[in-house]
Amino acid sequence: MANKINVKATYLNNPNLNHNTMGIKILGVGNVESKKINIALLIDTSGSMEGIRINSVKKTLRVLVDILEEDDIITLIGFSSNEKIILSKEKINNSNKNSIIEEIDNLKAEGGTNLECAISCLGSLEINDCNAIVILTDGDVNQGVKSVNGIYSLVKSYIPSKPIYTLGYGDNHNSKLMKALSTKTHGAYSFIQNEISLPESLGDMIGGLKSEISSNVSIKFPDDWKCIEPIAEEGNTFSVGSVISNKPMWVMLNIPKGSENKQIELNYEDGNQNKTIIFNSDESLEGIEDSKLACRERIELIEQVVRCEVGKIMNEVESLIEGYESFKAKEILIKTIENLNNSEAKDRPFVISTKAQLEDILSEIKDAVPNQSLIRLVSNTGSNYGLQRGVTGGGGMFTSPIQERFSNMMSQRYEEEDDEDPSTCHSTTKKPKV
Repeated sequence: MANKINVKATYLNNPNLNHNTMGIKILGVGNVESKKINIALLIDTSGSMEGIRINSVKKTLRVLVDILEEDDIITLIGFSSNEKIILSKEKINNSNKNSIIEEIDNLKAEGGTNLECAISCLGSLEINDCNAIVILTDGDVNQGVKSVNGIYSLVKSYIPSKPIYTLGYGDNHNSKLMKALSTKTHGAYSFIQNEISLPESLGDMIGGLKSEISSNVSIKFPDDWKCIEPIAEEGNTFSVGSVISNKPMWVMLNIPKGSENKQIELNYEDGNQNKTIIFNSDESLEGIEDSKLACRERIELIEQVVRCEVGKIMNEVESLIEGYESFKAKEILIKTIENLNNSEAKDRPFVISTKAQLEDILSEIKDAVPNQSLIRLVSNTGSNYGLQRGVTGGGGMFTSPIQERFSNMMSQRYEEEDDEDPSTCHSTTKKPKV
C-alpha cells in the first residue's frame, strides 16, 4: 500500500459570532512500521543523575538497542560539565548490539550540567539524515549557555529542522526549557515522574518515528484567518511537524463568515521531494445530507475546540501556580470542568478523559506554595494538548496504536531487565534478543 496524506476541512457555523470554526484533519495512511530510523540522544550524566536515575537510563537504553532493527542508526552523547561521544552514527546490526550495550553500561554520573557542549558536539557530527533528537535531563542547566532563548539559538544554528523530544526526569528539571525546545521544533515533551515513565515515553517516540508518513508538514491559510492552536504563532502558516500513520493531526482555525471557500495549502516532504495539496472547504457541516455523518464530524470539531481551549488553560494554570496564585488556578479549573460537563461532547471518551485529568490536577492544588511536581505535570499536559503528542501527563490520547505497542513493548522489556548491581562495576544485564 502506498503511503499518502489525506486532508479534509470542515467547519461549524457560529450563529452568534462573526466567525465560523474550521477544523483541518490530516491523516497519514499506509503501513510504514518497518521504516529505518536515525536518532540522536543527548543524555544528562551530571552528578544529580547518580543512583536510580542513571541506572534507569542505562536500562532504558539497553532496551532501546534491543528493539532497534538492523540498519537503524543511533548517536549517543553524554553531557555533564563536558560532552562525551558514546556512539557516533552507529548502524545497528546483530553483531554489534552487545558492544553497544557495553558502552552504555560504562555511563557514569558526575559533574555539572552543560547542554551547550552536547548540542555543539552533535552539530559537529553532521547528522543531516537524523530523524529526531532526544534530550534527557533531571535538573537546571548550570554551565555554559543556560537560558531558553540561548539554547534554542544553539539548536537553530547547529541542528536546525530536527524535531526535539525532551524528557524531563523528576521534579527539578527545567520544564520551561524542555517544553520550549519540543514546542518550537514540533517534537514532544514528557515529564518522567517515575522510573517506568522513561521506557514508556521513549517507546512512544520510537513507535512514532517508525510509522512516520511525512515530516515538516505545514498548513498555509488566508491572511484573514486565525489559527487557534495553543502553540500557534502570528502569521498565516501553522507547522504541524510530522504525520504518523493512522494518527489524525488537527489544525483549528477561526475564519470570517463568507470566506469558507478560500484556498488552503498543505505542504509536506515525500522522500526528497516537497509536495503541496491545495484544497478548500466551501460546505459547512450543516450542509452534509447524511445527518449521522454530520453529527459525528460536528462532535469531532467540538472535541478539537476543547483540546485547544484546555491547552491554553493549562498554560495559564501553570503560570498561576508558579506565581503563588493557586486559588485563581483552582477557580479556572473548576470553571473549565463545569464547561466540560455542559459540553455538547461531554459523553465522548476524549472529553471524559480530559475532565478526569483536570479533576486530578485540581485535587493536587492544596495550598499556595508551588508544588514542583504538579507544575511539571501541568506543563506536560499543556504541551501534549498543543502538540497532540505524548503519553505522560496527557494520558494516552495523543498516541497511535503502533506507538502504544512500542511503548508497551519497551515498558515490558524494561521490567524484565536485570538491574545494575550497585556493589560492582559490572552489569548483570541480560543479553539482547538478537
